[in-house]
Amino acid sequence: MKALLTTLICAHGLIHVFGFAKAFGFKGMKSLVLPVSKAYGLLWFFAFLLFSVLTFSYYFDYSHWWLTAFVAVGFSQLLVFKFWKDAWFGTLPNAIIFAAALIDYLEWSAELAFSDFEWLAVFMVI
Repeated sequence: MKALLTTLICAHGLIHVFGFAKAFGFKGMKSLVLPVSKAYGLLWFFAFLLFSVLTFSYYFDYSHWWLTAFVAVGFSQLLVFKFWKDAWFGTLPNAIIFAAALIDYLEWSAELAFSDFEWLAVFMVI
């Protein structure tokens, strides 16, 4: 499961390079219909960098990887909305990554919340 999600995060991040390539006139980007300004091209590249950090954070079990995921997915989804005609399919991997991050965040949050009550268990045993 971990390998599958890591692959999805990495592949999704790499797809963001297409927006950068379109903006800076790299050949082979004719399938993208909407024009992309250089400023938005840099934003697509920044999204790629966020997903690169996320890939390594998740793969190497950084405890707060979900925080990076929320930022990367939110940023990516804003770009998807702006370039909906070309990028609408990016919503699916964003949703999957968001769901995985949310589950991990909820586990972390529950552990943190219940760790405050460990002292109570000591008194209940006595």
